[in-house]
Amino acid sequence: MSTSKVEKSVVSWFEQRLRRKNLTLQSRLYHDCGVDGDDGDELLDAFFQEFNIEPNGINLSQHFNDEPHIFSMLLGIFFLLIHLLQGRFRTKKIPIYIQDCVEAAVNGAWPNISNRHFE
Repeated sequence: MSTSKVEKSVVSWFEQRLRRKNLTLQSRLYHDCGVDGDDGDELLDAFFQEFNIEPNGINLSQHFNDEPHIFSMLLGIFFLLIHLLQGRFRTKKIPIYIQDCVEAAVNGAWPNISNRHFE
């Protein structure tokens, strides 16, 4: 399959899964699409299976937050209030772009994005 066909296929797959239109190769799963927690884990697991990708080297906690538990929810409310007072709403995470997923689909393995910074 040509790269442009893979691009279209991957973008379409994410648009259907996320029920969003107009995703681009530069769309970020957490930052732009709001994918987080177990939803992020499940989304990428389904993507890896659908496109037969070996997920070597990906640490999902760098890209998505963990699902809260009761104690962490209470603690989270406290930190949320602090963040709101400081004008920050989201935890910084390393972005995963749709382009990364296209590259993974083309190569059959997760790309090395270890040089990326938290945003």
